[in-house]
Amino acid sequence: LRSKAAQLEALVRAAQGLARERDEPGISQDLARHTRGLLGVRACAYYKIVDDVLLLKHLDGELSGSELAPSIAVNQTSLGTVVGRGRPVVVPVAGKTEEHLFLKLSEPVASSSLLAVPVRYEDDTFGVLMCVAMGAYRFSDDDKHLVTALSSFGASSLQNARLYAKVFTVEEGLRRSERLTALGLLSAEVAHEIRNPLAAIAQANALLLEDELGATQQRLAR
Repeated sequence: LRSKAAQLEALVRAAQGLARERDEPGISQDLARHTRGLLGVRACAYYKIVDDVLLLKHLDGELSGSELAPSIAVNQTSLGTVVGRGRPVVVPVAGKTEEHLFLKLSEPVASSSLLAVPVRYEDDTFGVLMCVAMGAYRFSDDDKHLVTALSSFGASSLQNARLYAKVFTVEEGLRRSERLTALGLLSAEVAHEIRNPLAAIAQANALLLEDELGATQQRLAR
């Protein structure tokens, strides 16, 4: 019971930390870090989904000589099943099925268990959290529930970050539009001020021409 209570307290603290983040890189980093801390696993990675490709955005922990691929198509890994089904998946032994997930795969990671959980907000899956177990540990249903809960907090934070980014973009567009409008008004005012002297000059020139024509006509009349 004490262990469960400690995990719940850690989960609440992690959720509060995620809620304070306002940018995607910070959220993905915190999500991987908090997940690793909650489960006490060897490593935890966050993958972002872009056009049916999983992009490695952050790795927290170390893989003891193994190295994750920076990107992988969703149909080349069990992580793609997580994306398609929207549910957690446990890979009992990484070395048997997940060779494409790694650029380099060696012991002890090759014989470790993997837990993959979708980072999902309503119907949108933003990414996947992937945990690498320590030693011969096999992930339990409680682990799935815990990481699923944390990933849901992370997904909400990511959604908020995207909304903030959209609002910022709209505000920047409005400010730019206001600046252009002000510049247009200033240009019109300057043009008006320039036209006034030009009109006066044109009028004076016309009067001079009339005076010259009048003097010429008077000379001819004599």
